[in-house]
Amino acid sequence: MNTKRFACSALLILLLLSACSAFQAPASTVEPTAEATIKAAAQPIAENILQSFNNNDYNGVLRDMDTTMVKAFTQDSFNQLQTKIANDYGAYQSVTYTGVTLAQGYYSVLFDCKFEKGSFTMRLVLTTQAPYQVSGLWFPDMK
Repeated sequence: MNTKRFACSALLILLLLSACSAFQAPASTVEPTAEATIKAAAQPIAENILQSFNNNDYNGVLRDMDTTMVKAFTQDSFNQLQTKIANDYGAYQSVTYTGVTLAQGYYSVLFDCKFEKGSFTMRLVLTTQAPYQVSGLWFPDMK
């Protein structure tokens, strides 16, 4: 009886796990022509964001964000992040595009960001229609 119960429980868990994974669209690579377009659009957005942090320019960071991001990214959030970047990494030096994927209806664009005291990765999440707007901004490996 315990063996049947275990088998049923294991089957139920597997079904639940497979159902959950079905709801998550896997990231897909972007065709080379589309990638060139996204890179050309995302590069100046990334440079503007990093230069705006460097210049303590909150409005500059907001320039390419969609309305949801503008509402979510408050002056206080900006101040905290700007202070952390300035104190831990120093002045912005350069940004290098490293790749793009398409997932859940958004482009996820990665950049290596170089500063005088170190570097980190920045992930911009962009809408899929021009003019491309920032829907998400992460610094996944920032210390």
